[in-house]
Amino acid sequence: MQAFAIPAAALGTLIAVYPYCFVVMALPNGTLADTLGPRRMLALGGVTMAAGSMLFGAAPAFWIAVAGRLLVGVGASTMLIASLRLASEWFPPREFATVAGSSQSIGAFGAIVGTGPLALVVEAIGWRRSFIGIGAITLLLAVACYVFIRDRPEDLGLPRVADGPRAPAPLLRETLAAIPGIAANPRS
Repeated sequence: MQAFAIPAAALGTLIAVYPYCFVVMALPNGTLADTLGPRRMLALGGVTMAAGSMLFGAAPAFWIAVAGRLLVGVGASTMLIASLRLASEWFPPREFATVAGSSQSIGAFGAIVGTGPLALVVEAIGWRRSFIGIGAITLLLAVACYVFIRDRPEDLGLPRVADGPRAPAPLLRETLAAIPGIAANPRS
């Protein structure tokens, strides 16, 4: 609030940008994870998060901080969907719910446990340098995702884990045609 001379309501907006990205990006990210593959999407999501964190840390104005936070949210939502797509290839279908739930739990636990160390780092070097540093670490992790992760076990010469034949990736027009049905579904 001090850095940008904003009221608490504006700070709330800055915080709210992040979860809205998950809602808006779910469908495009699912389609991209199917067409580009989870490895590329994880790396792309990490690079996007890194850029957003660094932009947030260096932001000279509030609207640039919002843009940085937006990029972090887009990158995180991309990584979530890509990791679920990755799980669908590396684990049997009967274990998918366990893997998806575990990843959500680990993420929530990490967010809780990370607040203490983040507070110490912010106190030691300031919030701007902290976020720029987090961005640099995230960039390294994005590169590691691209180098070490494989989309499916077959890419490493391992047997396929999922049962049955592999379904082809949906075409973009098929995905777009399905949107009205998804939007009309009360569960969506």
